[in-house]
Amino acid sequence: MNSNKTTRLILILTIISILFCACKKPESSIAININLNQHTEISEPTIDEKPDNHEFIRQMLAKDLIKNPEITEIFGEKELVDFIDWLADKYDIEVLYTLAGEASDGKLINNAFHSLTGFGLHTLYDSYSGHLDPKSENYMSNIYNLGKTDDGEAEFGFVGDVMFADNSSMMRKYNNLNKGILSILDDRIIDIMKSVDIMTANNEFALSLRGSPINGKTYTFRASPSKADIWHEMGVDVVSLANNHVFDYGEDAFLDTLDTLDAAGIKRMGAGRNIDEAGKPVYYIINGYKIALLAATRAEKNIFTPEATETSGGVMYTYDSTKFCKEIKEAKAQSDFVIINVHWGYELTTQLETAQLTMGKEYIDSGADLIIGHHAHTLQGIDSYKGKVICYNLGNFLFNKKSVETGILIAKITSDGKLVSSFIPCYQQDIYTRLSMGEEFNNTINRLRSISTNVDLSNTGIITPLTNEN
Repeated sequence: MNSNKTTRLILILTIISILFCACKKPESSIAININLNQHTEISEPTIDEKPDNHEFIRQMLAKDLIKNPEITEIFGEKELVDFIDWLADKYDIEVLYTLAGEASDGKLINNAFHSLTGFGLHTLYDSYSGHLDPKSENYMSNIYNLGKTDDGEAEFGFVGDVMFADNSSMMRKYNNLNKGILSILDDRIIDIMKSVDIMTANNEFALSLRGSPINGKTYTFRASPSKADIWHEMGVDVVSLANNHVFDYGEDAFLDTLDTLDAAGIKRMGAGRNIDEAGKPVYYIINGYKIALLAATRAEKNIFTPEATETSGGVMYTYDSTKFCKEIKEAKAQSDFVIINVHWGYELTTQLETAQLTMGKEYIDSGADLIIGHHAHTLQGIDSYKGKVICYNLGNFLFNKKSVETGILIAKITSDGKLVSSFIPCYQQDIYTRLSMGEEFNNTINRLRSISTNVDLSNTGIITPLTNEN
């Protein structure tokens, strides 16, 4: 071998050695330093700069996620980077790589998070931030994680006005027959109520032995605290207290109601010792999706029931929708679905108040995904707006001895993150509520269909919103 060939060979080997060292993986990752307020400065590395490790995937995901305003509403500047690092430690790198691809168009990618991890973005954030860890200072006691269902679907049930006042015909029958809830409620209805994951009702009475009826009020309702156990007999998990009867016996009885429900393990919404408590949602996590429940009232023409303030107890008002819409918007920023209960409307008529038509849209514009109404003591129509269902009034469920159509609204969250609603007809008669069957079932469906707009109500009660944006 001559000297020139030897020199060239040495030169080639030297270049190969340099390239090999330059391409070698770094032993430790470099911390990402991203300023979300200056995200236009972030650029994807060129092919020659791509290290074969998690660091590049993290940078690529951060670059794509910051295009999404809903992401930046949840995460602070450093939080997003820390969250991605947390994901990298918790899940396979391929999850991050797929998320980065899904996020590249800047659209909401909550379904991508859920399909890849089994959890929606809000649930992941709560886990990352410690909101789901009782040992964390960030722990939120109003979030209840129910885990996974066998079929990957979650069902929420809703009924209207319920009253257990000690002097009512309903409770006299309950006490005299000595059959418990079966004295006044069909066992087939109980089976339905207990079969859903979360069951909700309107608690339209005080639970206390204290207080006196409010002066000037025609109807006042109070039940012994022991009657709270009836909620368990019915399978009810959450009650709305935002109504015009929870304060019937004054402040002491109202505060007893809060304490009694808490002691019984019944979650409550729409009332509290102050405005923060009254407006605070109840959050559930099921199958990785986070659902917020909250309630408000605008039922009284002559107002007896006080509004909760920063320093005094009462209910959540929505006579003016501003405060309640703010609560809805804040709940939506922390959850995948928001379901609200509203006590509103004219009594004993299918005619809707103008406020129901206007405020229903305002609630949905603020983030509500489903609206459940009560107070009218009769069924009112079902409507939709922007593809969201508005059930204006579920009417009486267990309230008095009048003969009246009623029912159960079922909201199902499917495994792929869709919210589907359906209505199950029932009938209150002779101080008893039964499940409607046959002709009675069909008659209720047909009547409800005749007073509803912007929805298709199937013969089996499935509610399908019709396209409308007005």
